[in-house]
Amino acid sequence: MKEDLENLAIQAHLLGRDFDEIVDRPNVDYLIGLLGSRYPICILEEAAKHYREELRDIQNKQLPDMLMELGLGKVVTDQGLEISLKTEYNVSLLDPEQMSDWMDQNGGGHLWKESLKFDKGQDITAVRTAADHEGLSYEVKDEIHPQTLKKFVKEYLEGGGDLIPESIARVGTFTHASIKRK
Repeated sequence: MKEDLENLAIQAHLLGRDFDEIVDRPNVDYLIGLLGSRYPICILEEAAKHYREELRDIQNKQLPDMLMELGLGKVVTDQGLEISLKTEYNVSLLDPEQMSDWMDQNGGGHLWKESLKFDKGQDITAVRTAADHEGLSYEVKDEIHPQTLKKFVKEYLEGGGDLIPESIARVGTFTHASIKRK
């Protein structure tokens, strides 16, 4: 099982590493030599899609399943790759107004941003009070960036906070393997 885990980590590392011209340029040149210079881009894109899906399967299913089966949260392979489990959160707002109120009560109200949206052609430099005074029509938006919300929910739940009411947001988690060279 350990050997399988190490082999998967190596495959994932090779598939997922960032482009490094010093390391990869000879491989790129070799591949171009094999494929020729007039290979259809659509076929190359499909091949890249296949490898991205393979990497996703290794990182999101195979490695986490093996690590959990072994009861491990982190492993360093003989080749110096560190594999660790990481939990990610997905948050879908169902009721933004209630979510804003809930976050006010649970320490995240400051993360919501309020903005003014003016009708086209109106002076956008006017502040809200000036717009009211001048009778300009505008829309007030109360929103939070999705990544900011995701980070807040992760820190809140991992810090021991209660579950978020299902009527205002849907929260899902998934575990994937993070692979780094040690």
